[in-house]
Amino acid sequence: MLRISEISGKGGEIVLRLEGRLTGGRVEMVETLCRHHLGKGGKALVVDLAGVSYLDREGALMLGRVKEAGARLVNCSPFLRLLLRLHWGSGEKG
Repeated sequence: MLRISEISGKGGEIVLRLEGRLTGGRVEMVETLCRHHLGKGGKALVVDLAGVSYLDREGALMLGRVKEAGARLVNCSPFLRLLLRLHWGSGEKG
């Protein structure tokens, strides 16, 4: 299960707070939401990963893509950072 909370942050930025497991079909849903906000322009997008307990390869690749598109990833645990590095940092980009 994955819970997504949309919050207005400082300076009008949009914060997406994710809680749970970022896997399977949830990955596409989160990417669509991120790209929607990034496409609006003018407001920064922050993806808060403090509540994410696990992500799979597709989740890591998606986070890499939205980061490259301009989103800022915050509150990433050492475990998630390792998974991101393994999947995104390895050069496997899709």
